[in-house]
Amino acid sequence: MRCKKIALAKAQSDYNRRVPLGNANLIGREELQHARDAVTSAQAQLDVAIQQYNANQAMILGTKLEDQPAVQQAATEVRNAWLALERTRIVSPMTGYVSRRAVQPGAQISPTTPLMAVVPATNMWVDANFKETQIANMRIGQPVTITTDIYGDDVKYTGKVVGLDMGQVARSHCFRRKMRLVTGSKSFSVCLFVLNWTRNSSSNTRCVSVCPRW
Repeated sequence: MRCKKIALAKAQSDYNRRVPLGNANLIGREELQHARDAVTSAQAQLDVAIQQYNANQAMILGTKLEDQPAVQQAATEVRNAWLALERTRIVSPMTGYVSRRAVQPGAQISPTTPLMAVVPATNMWVDANFKETQIANMRIGQPVTITTDIYGDDVKYTGKVVGLDMGQVARSHCFRRKMRLVTGSKSFSVCLFVLNWTRNSSSNTRCVSVCPRW
């Protein structure tokens, strides 16, 4: 409203300077009329600003600050901005390894856009193949200790036998055993490892596949 008052004062001053010039025929009647119209327009804009101010005052009269419409609208805009910012961060529901990434930096995505596949790095198992002479005393639920050639014998994993697949691998005459990992000081990668499987005092070395448990 203060700006409107300043604009009106400027228009009125310009008009007052032109009136003597118009009476002396030093400026055209059209220029004098434009100055008069500028005063009328500035006065109308000031009247609208005063009415809007009075309406706002009546609206918030006796209303708490947090309940005022302008404050509530600003709070809504802040919440919407926060939500939009949070949606720019996409968090994986699990810890794992990125596989088949389809998204690139700067790409526009929607809620249904497939971005990548995440292979879990926890709750893993290994599939190990053993010969017939090595499975006589194996039972489901037996505890096992597993080491890898990557980390060496100093890093040990514990687990248990969770499955006995009686299907025979034709070329190697081996039987597959599934062992679920329970604990370990380092994480497994989903790839092929050469593992040492130990139960009691016996030790066997077998090529096994490390798989996620879905």
